[in-house]
Amino acid sequence: MSGEIERVSPLSFGQISILRSLETIAKGREEYANVWQTWSLPPGTKTSDVQESLTALVRRHESLRCVYDFSQPDEPQQIVQTAPQGNLYLVETTLENSPGQAKKIAEEERRKAFDITVVQPWKFWILHAAEEAQHVVLVMHHIAVDATALDILKRDFYSFLGGSDMPKVEYSPTRLAMDQHSEAWKNRRIRSSSYLQRVMKRVGENYPPDPADEKSAVAGTFISRSLKNAVKIRAEEAKVSESNVLLAAYSLAVHQQLRPTNVPLNIASANRHFEKTTDLVGSLNQWTPLICDPVPSEGLESYAKRIQKKTFAAYQNGCYHPTDLLAAFDGSRFSGNALLPGYYFNYIERVPENSPVRKFDAQSNEIVLHRPSNLIGPSFYLVAENGSELFLALRVMWNEFDSSSARELLRNIINAIEGNKII
Repeated sequence: MSGEIERVSPLSFGQISILRSLETIAKGREEYANVWQTWSLPPGTKTSDVQESLTALVRRHESLRCVYDFSQPDEPQQIVQTAPQGNLYLVETTLENSPGQAKKIAEEERRKAFDITVVQPWKFWILHAAEEAQHVVLVMHHIAVDATALDILKRDFYSFLGGSDMPKVEYSPTRLAMDQHSEAWKNRRIRSSSYLQRVMKRVGENYPPDPADEKSAVAGTFISRSLKNAVKIRAEEAKVSESNVLLAAYSLAVHQQLRPTNVPLNIASANRHFEKTTDLVGSLNQWTPLICDPVPSEGLESYAKRIQKKTFAAYQNGCYHPTDLLAAFDGSRFSGNALLPGYYFNYIERVPENSPVRKFDAQSNEIVLHRPSNLIGPSFYLVAENGSELFLALRVMWNEFDSSSARELLRNIINAIEGNKII
């Protein structure tokens, strides 16, 4: 480890969750902790300006300047270095080849693990033709950033590139971590621990088992502007959020197809409820369970209203020390960020410029089945990205679920939203 040290702190609860996941379900496959994006650059952008903006980005956000000390497993630490010391590469390309080359770099490099005990958790590639930059590819370790943080980084990068003045970052991930471990947070930790115990005591039967062998993995995607509009209408009618419409539809479809009872459905709590964490670049997300219990013939509107109350309680208690889960259910199933038993749901709100791309050759209003790119995590996982269109991505890893079953589940989620009969 090299570089001048700015400060040392414990890991935040979100970071500990990531670490515990890597120690269990991803042990020996640390590359699955990587996240990545590709950014397009305006015509005429100078390569030197991109280099300066990326360096300023790393200097601004301390989570990108951290290395980690895991020598004391029960007390892992993050070490903030004063200067950027990741890897920035210049790649010569042409205007025509840049998009494809950027995609290829992202696909190859995301499969290479970071040694975050030695190097800062980021890599940038600037693709340029002569002195004009075309694309930036970034790969980062999830312990440093979550999905929201990636969008913040993108926003700040374009601000630097455009010469905008940036307000000083007043609150940092290390400050958050120290607050979470402090005596002042004791009551919050107790409330969250009590919530987890209450939920897990209600767990019924037939929730999905631990993920099966990778050969059984299947995924389906669906992208649609009309479904986005349908979700918005259903949310307005029920006076609930759009995320809760989608969560209710997912739960109704699962219960119709698999007939579980009192199944835990785990939602990604962003843990950005306070103003000082809204724009924080770090890894704050944690999975938080709630019990899904639709009654026979219950409609989407009624169920979404009940779900909204449950999600509110879950989000209130979504920031917890991962070791508190040991008291909530059988420790043999514990892995921090996954695997809580049950089904998983992640909702991501996208502004138009960060809307999901047409992944896996997704076609409008058509379910497309494919092989999942990520083969670790829960057996049932639905991601909903809501931008200029609604993008649904369902992944299933279970021996009793084949491609036709996955297609049926995704179709039933859509049916529930559109008011059609769930088959």
